[in-house]
Amino acid sequence: MAKTLLSILLSTPLAWATSVASPGCTCLSHGQVAKMVNGMSKVEATVSGSTVDYPATYGNYCGKQAEPGSSSCWNLTNDMELPTADQAGWCNDPWCYVDPCTCPVADLAMSSYFPGSGLYYSYSNCGGVDTFTSSSHQNVVANCAMNYTPVDAATCLVKMSHGQEKVACTKAFAKEGKCVMASPSGTALEYPATYGEGCGVHLEPGSSSCSDSSGNALARNESADWCTKPWSYVNPCTCTASDIALTTYFNLELYYSYSVCGSTDTYTTSPSNVNITGSVGCPSPPPPPISPMNWPFTSALEEGCSCMPLSDMYLIASTDASCAQGSGKCANASSGMLTANYGGSCGIHAELFSSSCFDQDTGMMWADQCEPGWTVGCRAAWCDRPWCYIDPCTCSSATDIAASQYFPGSTLYYSYANCKSVDTFTPSGSSVDISDICPTTTNVVSTSGAARDILSLVSLAAWMLL
Repeated sequence: MAKTLLSILLSTPLAWATSVASPGCTCLSHGQVAKMVNGMSKVEATVSGSTVDYPATYGNYCGKQAEPGSSSCWNLTNDMELPTADQAGWCNDPWCYVDPCTCPVADLAMSSYFPGSGLYYSYSNCGGVDTFTSSSHQNVVANCAMNYTPVDAATCLVKMSHGQEKVACTKAFAKEGKCVMASPSGTALEYPATYGEGCGVHLEPGSSSCSDSSGNALARNESADWCTKPWSYVNPCTCTASDIALTTYFNLELYYSYSVCGSTDTYTTSPSNVNITGSVGCPSPPPPPISPMNWPFTSALEEGCSCMPLSDMYLIASTDASCAQGSGKCANASSGMLTANYGGSCGIHAELFSSSCFDQDTGMMWADQCEPGWTVGCRAAWCDRPWCYIDPCTCSSATDIAASQYFPGSTLYYSYANCKSVDTFTPSGSSVDISDICPTTTNVVSTSGAARDILSLVSLAAWMLL
């Protein structure tokens, strides 16, 4: 896959934004409205009674956070960070905002920087120790929804995005004036923007079993039993819950479970035993165990044309567990060692050396997807999209074929469209002209693996002679 040095540099996190530990619970966005200040995305925080512009990514990820409003960390006169030796200890400790109802940490504390936001933070979730918050304000009790059951993050990954576009709405349950459109009965209706994201009793404004005609929740003794039971969307590729079922509310392959939230599913007529390998299309290689990503994020991964696994000419013997994965081989790419099955089938492949997808300090995927105004310490959209290598001369159905630059001198070409996905990775105008690389007669090119290897070797030899 083609990457330019500029794109890699632009996506590299700033030093203070580098994640230093993998979060035990998913870090949350503060949800504040951002503004542009001198070309930088900022949010207004209230520190010691004064309004101060803070980075728009403040608290959204595990890591040291910039503190331009605190004299313990910042020179408030020249607006520069103090030398490390002059800072308070907590200035360099990692933390992030967390869901107080699903994150079982002992140092939960409520933020005062965004009054009325109801935001909670934790240092221990990021491997740090809270020396900032007074002990009397730690381990607070949040006002969680009825039956909102805390879940051990190791059980299943439950803080999952439903992937729906948020639309403006005026409903009482809107979050920052936004909702999503769900179709519980075939008709699109406004639903809470965070519907299904994390264990909770989620509002059902479109179901007559749970709400009245105005979308207001019915009294508990008037609603169906399932209306007041907690559930969450789950990652079917990393969750072993026995009651995983496919939702019909959204036009995406989203799966949910009640048992991961400590309740029993009385909603689903026939809870399906999801066939992970057959129907879900989990990617290869599988995602890291701590990733909260939604796998798969698109519809079932069906190849339009046959994908092309990397041939032996691109592989070398290796004991590096991060790429060999028990195979004894890794792909020798220009950026570093990649998994041997990289690009060999329709899947969301591990981009180990891309700071747009992986935290290069911890070697783990960024926990959250990037959002408008937030491009550091998060996953770019293309990180979550399936693709594979294809034969450009025999795959006429793929309309986005592009040449890989991971293996210099190779004849490797990839496509997202072949895997029912959209390419947001390749720079505009980089798709190849098939007529320039393919023979005009069909009997010249064989689709066999041996023929492809011969063509690749010839091309590689020619490149080495240049």
